[in-house]
Amino acid sequence: MRAQEEAYRILETALSIASAGVDDAEVSLLGGFLGVSCFADNQLHASSEMVTERLAVRLGRGGRWVRYATSNMTPEGIGAATEAARGALASTEA
Repeated sequence: MRAQEEAYRILETALSIASAGVDDAEVSLLGGFLGVSCFADNQLHASSEMVTERLAVRLGRGGRWVRYATSNMTPEGIGAATEAARGALASTEA
């Protein structure tokens, strides 16, 4: 899991990128541990654990909302997610 300061930095970057040109912008950083186990013939065969993270960008304009999520936390990845959300938002306005 990320340190609190790093999570805040990612959220601030995402909000500054996402808020341009829209009425409302919301960003959220979700994550946690995911454990998976495989049982067969009353025996545990395989288990694994991974850390998952998703950044969700939600944009609103003119009463319409779109949401797009990514696992790429770099400024480039956040920008790509925001552009995809802006494109989806523009297509709902047509």
